[in-house]
Amino acid sequence: MNLGAIILSGGKSSRFGTDKGLFLFKNKPLIQYSIDICKMYTDDIIIISQNEEYKQFNYPIFSDIYAERGPMGGIHSGLSHTKNEVNLIISSDTPFIDKKLIDLLLSNYHKEDVVIPQSSDGRYQTLIGIYHKRICSHFEQELLNNHLKMIHLIKQLNHQVIPVLDKDIMKNCFINFNHLSELQKYEH
Repeated sequence: MNLGAIILSGGKSSRFGTDKGLFLFKNKPLIQYSIDICKMYTDDIIIISQNEEYKQFNYPIFSDIYAERGPMGGIHSGLSHTKNEVNLIISSDTPFIDKKLIDLLLSNYHKEDVVIPQSSDGRYQTLIGIYHKRICSHFEQELLNNHLKMIHLIKQLNHQVIPVLDKDIMKNCFINFNHLSELQKYEH
């Protein structure tokens, strides 16, 4: 299977105060953690962002086709621009993503439209998953109708939700940073 990777880094970071993906965490920009995990699976990586500073990472950068539409707009843009049918989607502010999680998603992928994890607290983790390019038009339709709830669309598609129950193996995988104080707590 040819796999592409789409890193979402187009958020406003309004609660964080600066572009999160470029913020240094343990001496590395947050997005570098996402790049590093993606590189374990593919060299075909694209970044979704309006910020030209991401050019420093030497991967193609694309803006949202439909601006100001949140993660759904970012995923739509990524699926529109990727050359690959099957894509790993990951956000740029999750430095604790573990290879075991990606392996779990890929091993459970059987040509569905979407495969996403569900964390042990019951939350659907829609910004980490395997997304097929064929659903791009479904995203576009939702965006045009201003329906921006990811899980509502995913549940209408051929999807699979993978429960992640082993807290010890992947307990930090879903931690993302919305406030600078959260990041500083994990700095040490």
